[in-house]
Amino acid sequence: MCGRFSIWSDKNKILEHYGLQVGSDVLKNYNIPPTYTIPTIRINGSKELVNMYWGYLPSWAKDEKYKVTSATSEKILAKKPFYKDSFNKRDLPP
Repeated sequence: MCGRFSIWSDKNKILEHYGLQVGSDVLKNYNIPPTYTIPTIRINGSKELVNMYWGYLPSWAKDEKYKVTSATSEKILAKKPFYKDSFNKRDLPP
């Protein structure tokens, strides 16, 4: 999860394209880096467009110095201690 991306579409186009009924505001931005809040499709019984933090903070972390924005599948699948519990429990941030 590294790099940057852009959002060119407005909220209504995104909702229509993905068949969503509910959605947060979407602000066009042509230079979105990690750590920004970004529109994300959350599936929780139904699909909805919500704004979420782009990054990862493990549930065991006591402060934000452990916040990361990049993880490779090799690190996660190798069961590195930093990701091990979250991967096994699917303890993903809200």
